[in-house]
Amino acid sequence: MKTSRSKTTRWVTSAVAALALGTGGVALTSTPAVASTPCTVLTASGHYGGGDPWVEINNRCAGPIRVRVLWNWGYDSPCTTLQSGEIRRFNSNSTFASYDDVVSC
Repeated sequence: MKTSRSKTTRWVTSAVAALALGTGGVALTSTPAVASTPCTVLTASGHYGGGDPWVEINNRCAGPIRVRVLWNWGYDSPCTTLQSGEIRRFNSNSTFASYDDVVSC
């Protein structure tokens, strides 16, 4: 059984190496369409009089970044540039919306 496992490991290793060579050495990996922004922070959130929700996003990155706020059950915000240190409020247009995430765009 040890021989079988070793042969399987060598075959998989060979297949991965052949795939990398066949693609010009470029690794084939799946990447998300948008990447999360690790240096942005949700600083506050609430609802206008019990209605539409809002969130405040703080850019703690060293420079300007472009972000989009994603909402569950509501339209996502447009792509917006935040300067370093800037805090901006994003509003949803739906009473039923809830904050999902902030992503780069």
